[in-house]
Amino acid sequence: MKIYRNIILMLVAVIFAVSCDNDGERLTTSFSAVTAGSTSAQSVVLTPSTSSDLALSLYWSDNGTISLNDSSYKAPNNAVANIIQFSANEDFSGKVKEVNPDGGVYAYQFTVYELNSLVLNLGFADALSAPLYIRLKSVLGNNLDPKYSGVMTVNVTPYVIDMSKLGMRGTDSEETVFAHLTSAQQNGEYEGFAVTTGTWQNFYFVENDGTVWGNDSDPGTPFMLSSASSMWSCWFPNTKGCHYVYMNNSQKEWSTIYIPTMTANAGGSDLSMTFDADDHLWGVVVTTTSDNTVLKVSDTGKLYDINTGTDDASAVDTPFSIGFSADSIITFSKGTSATGLTIPSAGTYTLFLYLDRGTYKLKTGEQPIGGGGTEGGDEWPVDADYAIPSSLWIYVVDKDDITSLKDSLYSASTDGIYTGFYNAAEWENFLFTDARDGSGKVYGSAPVDNTGLYRLYCSSDKWNIWFDAGGYFFIKADFTDKARSWSKTEITSIAVTGDFNNWSLTSDVMTYDSASKLWTATCNPASWGTYGIKFIINGDWNWVYTDSNADGVLESGTSEFMPSIAAGSCTITLNLNDASQLKYSIKAN
Repeated sequence: MKIYRNIILMLVAVIFAVSCDNDGERLTTSFSAVTAGSTSAQSVVLTPSTSSDLALSLYWSDNGTISLNDSSYKAPNNAVANIIQFSANEDFSGKVKEVNPDGGVYAYQFTVYELNSLVLNLGFADALSAPLYIRLKSVLGNNLDPKYSGVMTVNVTPYVIDMSKLGMRGTDSEETVFAHLTSAQQNGEYEGFAVTTGTWQNFYFVENDGTVWGNDSDPGTPFMLSSASSMWSCWFPNTKGCHYVYMNNSQKEWSTIYIPTMTANAGGSDLSMTFDADDHLWGVVVTTTSDNTVLKVSDTGKLYDINTGTDDASAVDTPFSIGFSADSIITFSKGTSATGLTIPSAGTYTLFLYLDRGTYKLKTGEQPIGGGGTEGGDEWPVDADYAIPSSLWIYVVDKDDITSLKDSLYSASTDGIYTGFYNAAEWENFLFTDARDGSGKVYGSAPVDNTGLYRLYCSSDKWNIWFDAGGYFFIKADFTDKARSWSKTEITSIAVTGDFNNWSLTSDVMTYDSASKLWTATCNPASWGTYGIKFIINGDWNWVYTDSNADGVLESGTSEFMPSIAAGSCTITLNLNDASQLKYSIKAN
């Protein structure tokens, strides 16, 4: 891509004749407006792979000045507003896009992505070079006509952005996209399945052109959207599991149908389907006694939208059905009239609905559903050695020496689910074991390319487990038969927040020291306020640690706690190395 970096807009004098009377005195104001310099056309070819690169820089030598003939009166700073105008027409007829630089600014830059979005909005066609006309509009007061610079020309070749998909991004990382919605008409109306892993889960909608949509910053309107910088993250109602989500960017609203159950019907018999939250699928085993049996899937979900809010009692019962196409695509429809699936021959089959891909597969025979298939739809390899650990601890150990301890995860209820924090290196390999001395069961990952990394597996053909990226992570390992999986969530921030900093998530952010393995922050509150403090992880108000019983050990919860020392300069330290006791201290400086 050719990057044209310096289009110079030169300042020349153009005088406004502006006069006014003030107690019999006449003031005359002269205003210097801007005009463009060279008008020779330059060319820029934009490509998606360089979207963050610099594409265009505009400079001008002054921001416009005002002088008064009576020196006893002072001209205000930045009274002249310069506005950059863009048009596909040399005479600036038709649609014009405007950019308003801040007062006192003498330059404006565009990335490839920003310039591409601008010219597409003006009607430029994909992969075709066309002239973009640029000028400055200078304004002094609402009662005066603006002055315009000369016109610069840049030939721009844009690329069209595929607006058929939208990502639902978690709040823990910009890379965490847990669902994709589709827009068949690319008209800003999206829909699709999403699987939530917790109640009140927070997220953002992210369109392919980079537009991020969140809540309109009003807790009373959870289904209204905004793309303003002041937006909050959106949140699901108090539900966990399968949802069908609708998003409309022109109406700035979204809605969701919570799907707690799905029911299959074959030959008049209802069959409850099994939901596999880890693999994002529904499944059911069906036995037919006659050829050409029609299998239908339907049920009733709960609709949450701008009318219901997140109130469970107000959610609307909404019947739905699943349609099946010849090319293995599933469709979701409100109502019960969707087309069923014809099973040509009598026998036993297992139906899988893959929510992430929006596809289905009818497999011969009875297949495992819970904890089942890989992303490609095949089953995990048989793991005859697998067993659910019953100890309080699971140990993260070296891949070559299972007695060499890296970290420990803890399960307070010995329910097979273990958690802890770990600072990992990129591509660091490890294994899990349930015995500190190496005598117990050893867990690796499933020997399946691309998709087996997070599948826990015990048999002798197991692979190592590894971190595909380095960072400080919250680790969760769920050894139950249904899950048999582990996950990592990178900790991008820990904020100390409370009355003392007006509940800010950016004022008192902790830093991690890899040598001491501690998180610290220095605070200087004038007062701890009425409620005290709490620790917010990754800016997520639902991921909170507190000390409600004032024992110096943190627990999950949304309440605040009052520090035991007086307000003033202090150092707050978190020690998250012992998963059974997440400790903190607050010491005066």
